[in-house]
Amino acid sequence: MEVIDVLRWHVDTQLATHEQKESDLLFPAVNEKFRAPSVLNKALEAVALELGLTKKVTQRAAPRTFTPPSGEGSKEAG
Repeated sequence: MEVIDVLRWHVDTQLATHEQKESDLLFPAVNEKFRAPSVLNKALEAVALELGLTKKVTQRAAPRTFTPPSGEGSKEAG
């Protein structure tokens, strides 16, 4: 299973409120707003520890995580 599969599962099964389902955010709070940074940072810290990463990973890395390597979807590719 790839990370994108897990994220799709999350969107399909874990967004409970109408506001969450309508949000453009991947991990919206129940009111469709941003969650506190600590919510994702705690999970990312646990994953980094499990993987043995020596660098700190925060939610700020997420927007860059799934950029297509070929430039697909970027403004420059058009």
